[in-house]
Amino acid sequence: MGRLVVLQRRPVEGRTARSNGGLRGGHGAFPRPSRDAVLVDRGAYRRVRHPIYAGLVLLALGWSLARGSAVGLGLVVVLAVFLDLKARREEALLTAAFPGYGQYRDRTRRFIPGLY
Repeated sequence: MGRLVVLQRRPVEGRTARSNGGLRGGHGAFPRPSRDAVLVDRGAYRRVRHPIYAGLVLLALGWSLARGSAVGLGLVVVLAVFLDLKARREEALLTAAFPGYGQYRDRTRRFIPGLY
């Protein structure tokens, strides 16, 4: 109990680079689309533009409700606002990088299918 597991850096990075399908540089706190990136509008991205952010908020909400934590619910609101602002910043970059992003944005909701 309480042990720290350390992974070797190179193998983990190698797997990530192969598995992210052209999103090199697209992960991290401030992602930017790479020059050779393509706009993905299928799978979960067909329903919402930011499915990972939506999932994080949903997970935090469920955890807070299961724990009965009012503080947790407050933090869910903070998380949702933060991710919304982050998504807006990213969308400005994506609009500049992909000519078709505006059409995709108009037909696909940001976080909740059919609502928001």
